[in-house]
Amino acid sequence: MLYLRLLNKTTFFFLVCFLLTGCSKDPKYKINGISNLNLDTYNQLVKELGVDVQYYNTVQHFVETDDRKGGIILTGSSTITIWESVEEDLAPLFARNRGIGGSNLAQIIIHGEQLIFYNDPQTVIFYIGDNDPFYYNSETFCRYMQLFIDNFKHRLPNVKLVLVSVKPSPSREEKFNYYKTINSFIKGQADNKQIFFIDIWSAMYKKNAEQYFQSDMLHLNRKGYELLIEKLKPLL
Repeated sequence: MLYLRLLNKTTFFFLVCFLLTGCSKDPKYKINGISNLNLDTYNQLVKELGVDVQYYNTVQHFVETDDRKGGIILTGSSTITIWESVEEDLAPLFARNRGIGGSNLAQIIIHGEQLIFYNDPQTVIFYIGDNDPFYYNSETFCRYMQLFIDNFKHRLPNVKLVLVSVKPSPSREEKFNYYKTINSFIKGQADNKQIFFIDIWSAMYKKNAEQYFQSDMLHLNRKGYELLIEKLKPLL
């Protein structure tokens, strides 16, 4: 999977102009979920990380094929993307999968309008963090997460946000200190009124974690999703 991380100034200028100009013609599509609050913050994210243009078509597809309002939106990285049975697993609740494989927190923020806000959900389930160590340090992740949560509260003050801890994927053991740091930060954001935290790390860590993962030791198998479902349903 190809990523554009730190674009040079020329490419950065061209890409931002292209995205902002192209998107402005489509009233359904806003380039990000924070532009109404702080466009400078968005521009800084793009400048720091670049925009992965492959996600443009993905998020456009979400908007064009699903304009239903309400229900549960699940978004985040591949842990969400490959959960293909989510609609059946969370039935009779109305749930939709808005995962983007390979994504990091910054990319979710950049495309937040299409992934989350456009459909006025009643609940959002968010899993992110697996890929972030390859882009920025844990301090930066926490800064971005604080931005995301603050914006979410502003945009959707009556909507429940369920933050799922990063899982202890055996193939990413060298990143465990990073994951522990961001899990602790995410947990600290939960107020159990609007923002909730689901801890799947503790349920798996040092407890024969391999049983919850596919052969790649990165993605959850069915048993892993059953554990996640068990922890989600009381909140939903």
